[in-house]
Amino acid sequence: IFHPGFMKTVKKILETVCTNCGKLKVDNRDRSLFSTLNRLQPKYRLKYVHEAAKGVMVCEEDEGPDEQGNLPPPGHGGCGHRQPLIRREGTKMFAVYKKQEEDADAKSRKDNAPSVADKRNLSAQECHNILKKMSAGDMEVLGLSEEFARPDWMVLTVLPVPPAPVRPSVVS
Repeated sequence: IFHPGFMKTVKKILETVCTNCGKLKVDNRDRSLFSTLNRLQPKYRLKYVHEAAKGVMVCEEDEGPDEQGNLPPPGHGGCGHRQPLIRREGTKMFAVYKKQEEDADAKSRKDNAPSVADKRNLSAQECHNILKKMSAGDMEVLGLSEEFARPDWMVLTVLPVPPAPVRPSVVS
């Protein structure tokens, strides 16, 4: 289940990562963003990465070799999946896919995103799986610690319940 205290943070993190592969949607070749992040304390980084990534609607994949067989410099390394808008209503998260425009060069899509406007429920299990896919480097860019503050820990998977002798008794 979602922890009510971490709902805003989980939503921000889900808006900055790909819902398919878990990579950051910002490109590591964006020198202006990364020079700003290097000057900031880690607790302020999520705000800047979120601002840069929330408008990115496709997880960019690397380009293949050109006609001469030359490989371009390594880039984002994403999966090419179309990204939804993440919306929160109370204690529920929703993935809202915008209607996809029909392109003349629309090749076979790699993702299973719908081509029409769609709003589907993102369960806590799905959000937990997306957050588990994040790499240590991506967590460091967001200002999170792999050892002490993993983002998948913000979704509760185990609910601790004290044993009966410790709980207060009911007086009737």
